[in-house]
Amino acid sequence: MLDFGKAIYHILSGNTALATLVNNNIYPLVVPEDVIFPCIHYTKTCEAEYSRDGISLLKYNVTITAITKGNEYENSINIAKAVQNCMNINNSSVDGYNIRTSRLIAANEEFDFSNNYILQTVVYQMNVTM
Repeated sequence: MLDFGKAIYHILSGNTALATLVNNNIYPLVVPEDVIFPCIHYTKTCEAEYSRDGISLLKYNVTITAITKGNEYENSINIAKAVQNCMNINNSSVDGYNIRTSRLIAANEEFDFSNNYILQTVVYQMNVTM
């Protein structure tokens, strides 16, 4: 359950179009200070559903944020679309996790004035079994 972040990394980095758009700058949790933008970072939360036999279903909320420079709005949209293309997966197996469903549940865009960045954020809910 704790290493599902590796599966997310493999989903994102395995998409050639997305990896090219962000120059392979894909990071869990924190973006290193010396990164040259654009890049994406992701976080996850998990809620387990239990049956008599133990965990029957894991519900992950995966938040992915594309970060670009302030003058690259169109590029930020292209990156967000590429994220959507690779996260719209159902009935797939990745790193030992069976992804039953993956659906977009929220999207947000904002401008970070203090750093002159555009942030495109998408949130996916993924139902997963092991």
